[in-house]
Amino acid sequence: MKILDLNVELREKLGSAEARRHRRAGRVPCILYGGPQDNLPLTTTRDEFAEILKGHTVLVRLHLGDQEQTAFVRHVEWNTFGEHVEHIDFQRVEPEQEVSFAIPLHYAGTPAGTSEGGRFEREYDTLPVRGPLQNMPPEIRVDITPLGVGEGIRAGEIALPEGLKLDCDGDDLVAQVRVPRAAAATP
Repeated sequence: MKILDLNVELREKLGSAEARRHRRAGRVPCILYGGPQDNLPLTTTRDEFAEILKGHTVLVRLHLGDQEQTAFVRHVEWNTFGEHVEHIDFQRVEPEQEVSFAIPLHYAGTPAGTSEGGRFEREYDTLPVRGPLQNMPPEIRVDITPLGVGEGIRAGEIALPEGLKLDCDGDDLVAQVRVPRAAAATP
């Protein structure tokens, strides 16, 4: 999994008035929590965090002066209109630490059943897994070309990278090729 760097600064003063002041200055209030250390109130620049969002990265290396900390982007709070990031929650992690994570699924190919009138439906866009962050891929590729009408792929049938395990029921249906309703209704 790709780790991007993000510069942060310690917030000396806390409170909603201070948070608004940071936002007006183009900075985003953040919090770093988890592990045996105390929670740290931080800020970063809006532009620098926008680069993290563009890369769809959830794992960052925070730089606070000469200190480094690997962290997971646990939550991003947006303003009412979804235009600006208002607050970020970071969770401390170590690369070998086991965490729960939802990896995006990339469906590759065209199911054979669609040429027979079936309709491809995805039930999951991400797959919940558990394992060390160092083993997390940016996405999992799922080949759907062999799926015929009425066939599907279950979570337990998807090949996971070494060290990862499902964090959901293996019988959960991930994707399927359905029989069209009109064809299913005709006697």
